[in-house]
Amino acid sequence: MGKINLYIHSKDGKSFTKNNIDEVYFTSKNVGDIGLMSGSNPFIGLLDVSHVFFKINNEKVFLATSGGLIDFNNNECSLLLDTFEFVDEIDENRAFNEKENALNIINNKDIYDDKILKYAQFSLKKAINRIKLIK
Repeated sequence: MGKINLYIHSKDGKSFTKNNIDEVYFTSKNVGDIGLMSGSNPFIGLLDVSHVFFKINNEKVFLATSGGLIDFNNNECSLLLDTFEFVDEIDENRAFNEKENALNIINNKDIYDDKILKYAQFSLKKAINRIKLIK
């Protein structure tokens, strides 16, 4: 069976490339949880705030993402992400602090600005996603 070449890029210029991947798993906004392996049908989709993981020789490598795009074709998988962090890069204290800060804003009855509330909800979702991965 063939392998997948994986290319990950984020808006902040961070990049990661890995060849000979066995499988890639992610959560698509419009479809849900998806797994791709060599020979899978082409796929283009939006990624939600969630995690992505790939397998190399039955070892799983996880990363947290704040959303983006995925393009899979001819065993080439490109992830164009807003941000991404591998599990060992996640700062646990920062993730818990961001969760608490977001909850404080969301629970503040004096906040009437929809932009602030939506940003806090997005920050909460990202923090919870990171916390789940490090646990």
